[in-house]
Amino acid sequence: MNWDINWVAGLVAGVVAMVPGAVIYSPGVLGKAWMREIDTSPEKMKASGARSPAQAMSMMLVASLVNGLFVSLLANSAGAKNVGDGVLVGLVVGWFWVSASLMLVFFENRSWKWFKISALSHILTAVVLGFVVGLFL
Repeated sequence: MNWDINWVAGLVAGVVAMVPGAVIYSPGVLGKAWMREIDTSPEKMKASGARSPAQAMSMMLVASLVNGLFVSLLANSAGAKNVGDGVLVGLVVGWFWVSASLMLVFFENRSWKWFKISALSHILTAVVLGFVVGLFL
């Protein structure tokens, strides 16, 4: 098994993979609906002492960079050779994120609307990760 990571591909993919979430969770797209589904608002979050949006985005960037490196590792380990293979690897990773969200529907009574928004974000993020990693194969 090949355990190589293309560090440049992984880091670039991690940065670019922030785009789907930024678009989906923006207030003008699905952000307001998502906040309703988790019963919060910017005001509630601020009053509760939650992280600022800048802090949350910084922490998410770190997680996204790790995700990009992980997809690069998986793509190389799986013998991916092109963009299509990279996207497929990304979708495999995305399935795990989607199924984890599905567990929250079953066990935490999250709504199906919340699930659809989350699943859309996970799938698009996974495709972007795989696509960008695939460009470097």
